[in-house]
Amino acid sequence: MSLAKWTEKLDGRSAEDLFVLAKQKDVGVLTIKPFSGHFIPNWAKNSSDPMVQNMLADLKQYGKKNLYQAMLLWVLQNPNLSAAVCGFNEPQDVVEDYEGYIGGELTAFHEDLLKRYYTLATNDYCRLCETCVASCPKGIPIPDIQRFRMYYKNYGHTRDAREYYAAIEPSRCASACDGCGICEEACQAEWQSSITLRMLTIC
Repeated sequence: MSLAKWTEKLDGRSAEDLFVLAKQKDVGVLTIKPFSGHFIPNWAKNSSDPMVQNMLADLKQYGKKNLYQAMLLWVLQNPNLSAAVCGFNEPQDVVEDYEGYIGGELTAFHEDLLKRYYTLATNDYCRLCETCVASCPKGIPIPDIQRFRMYYKNYGHTRDAREYYAAIEPSRCASACDGCGICEEACQAEWQSSITLRMLTIC
């Protein structure tokens, strides 16, 4: 199941409690996309930001593989996870990302990379939790549009993104939004103030 869509149904228990229960019941727990797709995220294109400059400089000096190794090490340090489902663009990615994991450990350097990556990336990522959906008086499928935006902006799949977006009824597309802000109040993420602006990216 998609945990993001079901966490509100855990009756006050945390997601980690669910992982523990799954292990007790001998049910496997998989995590997907620990590498964030191996794409160049939008924040990395903001070359005027000193924090972005420093992050990109370190990735150039030490190699992007260290960031991806850190992501895998962080995910699989949880004893209640069974496996990580990873996607790769090139065969070399497999070698580089896993050579740091096999026999490796999460170091202070890895943790620093992850914290900086999180700080830069969190305002450009919709969690697709669907919390905002019920709040929209226009019935706009906000998470779907955010996902199509990700295909368009992050993956560069512009043709697919436009095709998916075009399938949405005109009365429910992003241009139908009147900026009432209700969805932004409902959003629990740290980037909620930009929902409307981001939806309009692929219109």
